[in-house]
Amino acid sequence: MSKTLTVPLNIGATTAPHIYGFLFNYTLLGALLVQVYNYHVYHGVNDSYWMHIMVYLIFAMELLQSGLMGADIYRIFGSGCGDIDVLDINHTDWFGVCILGGIVAAIVQSFYTFRLYKFTKSLLVVGIIGTLIVIQLITAFIQGIMSALLVRYSSLQKRPANLIVWIVELGLLRQTE
Repeated sequence: MSKTLTVPLNIGATTAPHIYGFLFNYTLLGALLVQVYNYHVYHGVNDSYWMHIMVYLIFAMELLQSGLMGADIYRIFGSGCGDIDVLDINHTDWFGVCILGGIVAAIVQSFYTFRLYKFTKSLLVVGIIGTLIVIQLITAFIQGIMSALLVRYSSLQKRPANLIVWIVELGLLRQTE
């Protein structure tokens, strides 16, 4: 017996953030690929071994995040096509967005904090920014774990406290950059 499918009137409002997010992520991945290639060809010979590790590690994490998002888009629009419930399920966003995004942000912000220290020699400023980076990384892991435990996106509306903490902390870090 076939199942009757009822498509909600606001289906575009539900699917558009997924589609635009995936497209925007892959566009930025293409730009990052060009930047890493240019770094490797033109600037990589003068940098230290640790700088190479940092650049390629961040690139590998971004590739992993894009791969996870690609698997999600297949689950949502490929194998889950026509199933409205699949749009509400948290597939791998808890890891790719929250945890990997937090790690990449912490690495990049630490690099800029180190550069800031080289210019200013101010331990106070570096200590404050470093503390914010650690708080941001901890909240990214907490958000990732809480998102993994919440199977549906609609359940996040019942627990906005962890989202608010992470957004406010990211706003503080943006002010220090």
